[in-house]
Amino acid sequence: MLPDVFFFSRFTINLMASCCDNIALHIDQRFHENTVVRNTCTYHGWGTEERALPFLPFVPGQTFEMQIMVQPSCYTVSVNGRHFFNYNHRMEPLNQIDQLQVIHDVSLSRVQH
Repeated sequence: MLPDVFFFSRFTINLMASCCDNIALHIDQRFHENTVVRNTCTYHGWGTEERALPFLPFVPGQTFEMQIMVQPSCYTVSVNGRHFFNYNHRMEPLNQIDQLQVIHDVSLSRVQH
């Protein structure tokens, strides 16, 4: 009998507008590609992916704390207290963003607003 093994392949965090199913900020950690993709999807069309980052803070199976702050021109994202990236707003108005979606290989322990 083989032991239970869980392969962490990815997790995705989306800030969404429920009125139109748009994704204002898509953060997609892809362990198999060793990258974090950032993008926006408006009216079922994806924009240009952003992939370049100075470091990758996520390790499969390890906990982390992520903070997403809305600034006037961008989102500022920090992981474990360290600035990770800025992402310029591609979808406005920002007050339409009313949903947080977290999917794939991650478990939430706390969400604060």
